[in-house]
Amino acid sequence: MQQLLIQAEQADQTAVPDGMDLPEEIARREERLATLAQARAKIEVHAKEHYARELAEYQDKLARRKEIGRPPLHRP
Repeated sequence: MQQLLIQAEQADQTAVPDGMDLPEEIARREERLATLAQARAKIEVHAKEHYARELAEYQDKLARRKEIGRPPLHRP
């Protein structure tokens, strides 16, 4: 991103690489970063849900073991 900003500043003084439209390239990269941020947020939500579900299942398993008088699954 920083490199593109430097190229944009130099665009008035030098030729831009063939076929590159700097405003379009900057917009494309910003859109890509936004898409990645959305994907990361979705992954984090799914990971938190998965963790909560796994923790609840584990706690249920521990409670059932305690009810029948079996030792916990881990050592203190």
